[in-house]
Formats: sequence, C-alpha cells, structure tokens
Amino acid sequence: MRRTFRKPTWTAAIDRDLSKGVLAYATARSGYRSGAINSAAINPAVITARPERVIDYELGVKADWTLGGVPVRANLAVYSTAYRDIQIQATLPNITLATAPGGPCTQALYDAGQCTGFSNDSVTLNARKARVKGFEFELMARPLHGLTLQASGSYLDARYTDYSFTPPPGYLAPTGTANLSGTRFPLPKWQLNGSILYSRSTPIGLLDLSWHSYWQSRYEADLRSFNPAQATRGYALSDVHLGIDGLFGSRFDVSAAIRNILGKQACVPEPQGVLNSAPNGTFGVAGTSGVLQCMPLAPRQYGVTITYRF
Repeated sequence: MRRTFRKPTWTAAIDRDLSKGVLAYATARSGYRSGAINSAAINPAVITARPERVIDYELGVKADWTLGGVPVRANLAVYSTAYRDIQIQATLPNITLATAPGGPCTQALYDAGQCTGFSNDSVTLNARKARVKGFEFELMARPLHGLTLQASGSYLDARYTDYSFTPPPGYLAPTGTANLSGTRFPLPKWQLNGSILYSRSTPIGLLDLSWHSYWQSRYEADLRSFNPAQATRGYALSDVHLGIDGLFGSRFDVSAAIRNILGKQACVPEPQGVLNSAPNGTFGVAGTSGVLQCMPLAPRQYGVTITYRF
C-alpha cells in the first residue's frame, strides 16, 4: 500500500525593536501533518485519513533590562491556533456483512441489538476542528555572581469545537457514544517551573547546586457517564542536585541528586480507560474512553554519579 501526501506550508513574521533590549514580534504560520494509512483496513473507505492542518498566530515580546542593578530577562508569547481535520482513533462497527431482521443493518437496528455478522474495526478518521489558545512566559534574573533565578510557565485552553464525524460507508457509529464538541483536550491548563542555580569555584572544585520545582494543574476531563471522584489531580515535584567538577584538581567529577525530594505522591493519566476525555470515537461508552487508572510517578529517589574524564 502506498499513498503520497503533499501540502505547502508558510510562515510570515515581522519584528521590531521597541527600545534598547526590547523586541516585539508577530508571526503567522501554517502547519501540516501527513495523512494516516490504515494498513489493516479491509474496507476501501477507511484506507486513508486526511492530513491534519493548522494555522497559528503568535504575538510576543523579548526584553533584557536591569532592575536595581540586577540583570533581568523576560519573554512573553500569546498564541491562537485553528486546528482542522484532527486524526482520531475510533472503533466502529463494520456492517458490510451484517444482517438484521427484515433487511440490512441500520443504525437504529444496531443500537437496538438486532444486527448480527458485524465486526468492530479500529480505524483512523478525521474529526472536524478544534481551537487552541494560550500564553507562555519566562523570567530569569542574576541577583548575585554565580546565582541565577528562573521561572517559567504556560496556560493552555484547547477545545474540540466540532468533534463530530460521519461514519464511512460500510460503518455505523458505536452505540451510546457522546460528542466531544465543546470539551477540552485531556491536558493540564497550567504548568509552572521554578529553578535556583548556583555555581562558584571552591578549593575542592567547581561547585554546582540547583533546586528545581515543577507544578501542573489537573488534567482537564469530561466525565459524562463516569465517576467525577476518579478525576486526576494537580501535583508539584521538586528535585535538588549537587555537583563538584574537577574534585581537588583531579579528573573526577562527583554529583548527587534527589528527585521528588519532598516525597510527594502524584500520578498521570494512562492513555486508555474510563476517567478522562481522550479523543476517540467511542467516548461515552463506559469502560472505553479516557483514563483507566492514574499511573503513579516515581517516589523519592537518590542517586550518586562519579565520572572520570580521560
């Protein structure tokens, strides 16, 4: 089986120096993802799925300045994306050989359980459209020699504006499905990062000390027909690292790290299951969509590394 997908993409950008150390820009771009091939399909109607298309608009500012003698860098970007022909994985009843009392299998007869001889096929289809909006920021300051403070974060508002699709010829919609139009992507809205980095020369070698913390909000979920108590929660994790390069003037580097130093319990959704609004055509059928369970992240971990440079 062989298919060729082609589409030209484009980018248009303009930027301007507003003042010394301050740059503003505006960008528009198109994107393209190749169509999908259902290599196992036996129905010609679903051999391929159309390519995905996006058009993205972004405005941003990049600035370097001094605040009370402290060098500061800041970046801010806001964006909006139109997302079309979204490739989704769906399990559809194949009624090519199905029969029902009095004639062919129809959607009404299938929903009533009157059809026989059908099979369930996993196929890739195209939902119609979605829109994605958000912003990102980054701040960095160096208040002391060797000390760097960093903070960054993002906000995401991504929704399926029209998730509907028409089953291809020879297929029907699964019984009891719900339309995801208007629901959010199963992703966290907020993500924040913070770091403290310190580096200086000492009698025993070059010292590097860092602390990094990460926080994200819960995964957005549409829990129609599911148990709201099963929704995922936001979590925060912190890591610390200490390293010495050139230990006592030698070729040895030594480092130690503790991950999840506060011992927080956290988990992330598994791709398939029943908790979260994962994009698939059988959402709403109990036991078929979303997140089956919350996969636990690693507990507190310790590690030491010794490196010899030849």
